[in-house]
Amino acid sequence: MKYIVECFNDQCLLEAFGINPSFEINHKYTQGKGAVFGALKTQKNRIGIIDFDNIIDDEYFGLCKLQENISREIEIYHELNNNNYLIVFKRKIETMFVEETKNSNRIDTARKLGFDNTVGNYHNIKSDKEKLNKLKSLLTTVINHSPNLQSLKKYLLQ
Repeated sequence: MKYIVECFNDQCLLEAFGINPSFEINHKYTQGKGAVFGALKTQKNRIGIIDFDNIIDDEYFGLCKLQENISREIEIYHELNNNNYLIVFKRKIETMFVEETKNSNRIDTARKLGFDNTVGNYHNIKSDKEKLNKLKSLLTTVINHSPNLQSLKKYLLQ
């Protein structure tokens, strides 16, 4: 399966899982949910990744059925006609990074890598390759101590 992501931080999380993502559409920081849904509507056997933040009002989402709750923060939906999956983070992915870093007691690791563990700090990474590499390093460590992210990784790698 190929992945369609909303932002660079989604891509970074996949890479921290050990997944070398390949993308079907141009990956831009400002891509957003609309581009993810647009690609899922016209393609088959894809996995889209989005943040829920506020509301999902795309008609494509209405075709998706909840398949699994990975955690209270992560849901997996399946759209049968195109055999596409949609990973939905119930809050902004950067908020999840903050919470999972705290919950896994990795704040010192975040600080050593130059992050103050705030939503704004992670959101402002954008396409900065050096910061993305540091975020990938942090997420790799956090994943090893986060049951939620371990569950998502296991799901994606099956």
